[in-house]
Amino acid sequence: MVIVCGTDLTQASFEAARAAAALGARVRTPVHLVHVVDFPLDAELDEVDRARGGPWRELFEPELRRRRELLEREAERLSRCGARIETRVVSGIPEHALVVCARELQAQLIAIGSHGRRSSSAWRLGSVADRLALSSPLPVLIVQSAAPFQNWSDRPGNGRALRVVYGADFSAAAGAAAEWVAQLKTAGPCEILAAHVCEPESEARRLGIAERDGVSAGDVEHSVSEVWRQRLDERVGRTRVVLARSDSGASVAEQLTDLAQAEWADLIVIGTHQRRGLSRHWHGSVSYAVLPIAATNLVLVPSPSQAVLDARPIPRVRRVLAVTDLSEQGNRAVAHAFSLVPRGGQVTVMHVVQPMVPLATPYGDFIPVPCSAPADLAREQREAELKLSGLAPHDLAELGVEFRVDVARATDIPEAVCQRAEQLGADVVCMATHAHGAVATALLGSTAQGVVRRCNRPVLLIGPTQVN
Repeated sequence: MVIVCGTDLTQASFEAARAAAALGARVRTPVHLVHVVDFPLDAELDEVDRARGGPWRELFEPELRRRRELLEREAERLSRCGARIETRVVSGIPEHALVVCARELQAQLIAIGSHGRRSSSAWRLGSVADRLALSSPLPVLIVQSAAPFQNWSDRPGNGRALRVVYGADFSAAAGAAAEWVAQLKTAGPCEILAAHVCEPESEARRLGIAERDGVSAGDVEHSVSEVWRQRLDERVGRTRVVLARSDSGASVAEQLTDLAQAEWADLIVIGTHQRRGLSRHWHGSVSYAVLPIAATNLVLVPSPSQAVLDARPIPRVRRVLAVTDLSEQGNRAVAHAFSLVPRGGQVTVMHVVQPMVPLATPYGDFIPVPCSAPADLAREQREAELKLSGLAPHDLAELGVEFRVDVARATDIPEAVCQRAEQLGADVVCMATHAHGAVATALLGSTAQGVVRRCNRPVLLIGPTQVN
């Protein structure tokens, strides 16, 4: 990893340089100190301008020499911490020049102080950090204090883990931020706290927790936190999850920064969609709102570009949820589910029992249905579980795949399937379709279509057996 650190030779930028040097020494990567001047350098003048530029060079050459000397002295001081420091002076608009340098050097991070300004009137248009947050294709580290990075250590008896608050949600930007946090953990010990701002009731409905009897609000919040913790443990390692209510009156940015301050966090990591203009005002921007109020170091990770998405490795399938109605056609989904999972994976076979519901009459009344005795329900549950267990392949031990069965009772089968997929963290939902005609589908509905419309995860549909 290469780090580009922008400096305007102020105290705030020197603080950013110390943080970048400490991080560079930690991950054993070079740090490039880049100073951007707002006048053209001699090497950038064409022949005509060079002939006319004698007075110009006499005027600005002493100032340029002074800035180079300051930059070299700062690089010499920073190199004492063990980092390899290189310097570069370029001209142009700071945020654009830093991005160009980062691309030329194939850097993975841009570091900058929190108070860098383009000019005396920059308060009207925002700081360089603001503009980088909106335009940089690379993660941007906005430094408030270098001390956490300088004290970051894993030496026995002198360990100092980096305390990181990560803003978690379902967006691609948050996924990119999670990957960045996972890379940071490889450099040294980190304590990760994932903050997810949501409405617990809607999360409980999505996971099917709210429908359980005797479940309190605290139980719901704990269950939602556990699902998020399991989800994040796979991506960033051991994580503590804190849920914050979206209807608390405070904005998401305020809740994130308040939580970071309460937890004495060293770093906040959030994804950014880099929305601009009306889009930012219409949809909002948490990252842009965090910038002026964050009292600690901040990393903004942009959403991955389409080129990056295309270059990502093929997703691994580890857990598959196979849904069957216990018919011959429905059971075909189980075999296809096992064909997707490698050794060490998991296949859960699910069957949903639809209980009888009261029928409505044209006059607004309901025709009641007899309630099943608990013993009958338990017997029905065991019989369904035995049938599902019989669908396991004979060579299950040789496949090395964990096999589970799940029998649920629900009036809305697609919703129950989607909720179970979320609870399991399934990589793929596999189910068969009976391919009813248009009339039958319109009258009776299609479970497969309902799952495809509602599920947030890939769904593999197995068509009917072809008859020759």
